[in-house]
Amino acid sequence: MNNFLDTSTKQSSVLWVIDGSLKDQLHKNARLKPAMELVKSGWKVRMITSGTPDDSEHLPITFMKIPWPNIYLFGVIGYYLKTISLLLSGKIKTDILFFQMDSFAFILLVIPIWQKITNKQKYRVVVDYRSLPMDTQSLKGKLRSAAFYLGVFITKYLDVKITAITAQLSEALKVRREQLIGLWPSGAELDDFSDCYGKRRWPEKNEPIRLIYLGVLTEERNLISVIKAAGMAKMKGTNLTVDIVGSGPQKEDLKKRVRKNRYDFINIHGPYPYHSVPDLLSQYDIGILPFPDVPKMNVSSAIKMFEYMAAGMPVLATRIQAHTNVFKDMEFVFWCAETPESMAKAIKKADRSKESLPTFGKNAKDYSRNWSWEKSAKELSIALRRITT
Repeated sequence: MNNFLDTSTKQSSVLWVIDGSLKDQLHKNARLKPAMELVKSGWKVRMITSGTPDDSEHLPITFMKIPWPNIYLFGVIGYYLKTISLLLSGKIKTDILFFQMDSFAFILLVIPIWQKITNKQKYRVVVDYRSLPMDTQSLKGKLRSAAFYLGVFITKYLDVKITAITAQLSEALKVRREQLIGLWPSGAELDDFSDCYGKRRWPEKNEPIRLIYLGVLTEERNLISVIKAAGMAKMKGTNLTVDIVGSGPQKEDLKKRVRKNRYDFINIHGPYPYHSVPDLLSQYDIGILPFPDVPKMNVSSAIKMFEYMAAGMPVLATRIQAHTNVFKDMEFVFWCAETPESMAKAIKKADRSKESLPTFGKNAKDYSRNWSWEKSAKELSIALRRITT
């Protein structure tokens, strides 16, 4: 606690409120990697979280753990109320209070409201937007979505600054130009994936191409089309295997479809721990990005898109704005529409391009240098400097 409250340094400082635990590996890397790069850029970084990473004592970041009770709705509200109490106590001094707008993070907007009422500005508040709500159908999804958009509404009418993952998300939320201080996309930790390309054994002429989807298993990801497309391609003589890896509410439905159609060349797996992902990707030839052309996908910046490239993999991707903005006209992409028929044609094209896959993979690996967490965090650092200098 004393170390967390230490203000002896004259460095510019940012207090990052995490929307949950940093023990979850994917969540951890999407937060810690940029934070580590901020430290390298000269920032003092402190994080409030409900669960600290196991190696926290070895990191140049200071953590404070606030409990998040496992009680739906009341747990998250309690977490943010305790955070607000700590911040309003005056015990913590920082240049910037920074947090992502998840469902109920809007509660933290009490801070700038209180500062406005009391005419005492202790914190420059920056709200970061990373996505639109995905689930808008279930009761929980509707509740989270309503809370998210309430936060958007309040943010627009407060004297706070905003960062976003993409320009498309900023436009979708109708962020005012004077509020937006910067964009910082997702990225990959290139060192984690540096050995993948060299470990991969590319398929010979008579061997199957190995495709993988790695991510969340939900209806919004268009995974049914992947299964249908693979079946169509197989019927037309394409030699392939497809592995769908991850967790989510659609997992059992995907398994049933595979069993029903007797697709023994398609496998559905549970999630892999993050530290095993580089080794996993080194066993496949092509990464799949099957997302449909809808706003909540087009405003995104999927981490797996960058990790496929960092692992030296060509990709099969739907031609949506979230993908074309990154890949542009790179030849290592097998483009398709979101329909099974179009995906099947792209799979067939990939199969005919076996001899070129190693070259495409090398090009993808080289191109990934433009999309590292280091570069992304530098954009975040530049954005935050705009309001501290």
